[in-house]
Amino acid sequence: MSRAVILPTPGDPFLIKYWIDNFQRIWASEIDRLYVTLNSPAEPAVIDYIRKTCTAPNIVFNYIPQFVDHGEVINRTLNALRPEVSI
Repeated sequence: MSRAVILPTPGDPFLIKYWIDNFQRIWASEIDRLYVTLNSPAEPAVIDYIRKTCTAPNIVFNYIPQFVDHGEVINRTLNALRPEVSI
C-alpha cells in the first residue's frame, strides 16, 4: 500500500516553505508522495518560489490559478493522485 498526503494551500510562500521543510525533516520517510495544490492568483515570482520549494522527488506540485473552495481543491487534488496511491 502507498501513502499520500495532500496540502491544499492559497499560497503563503513562507508558510509553505516552513511546512515542506518540516515534512522533509520529520515524516517524509513515512509517506510515498506529498501533493501540494496551490490555488490562488499569486504573483508569478511567488508561484515560481513555491514550485522550486516543491522539487523533491516525493512532492507533486499542482497549480490552480484562482481561488477555489477548500473542499473543491481537496477533490481536485485527490483526482490528481498518481495510480500507485490508493485512497
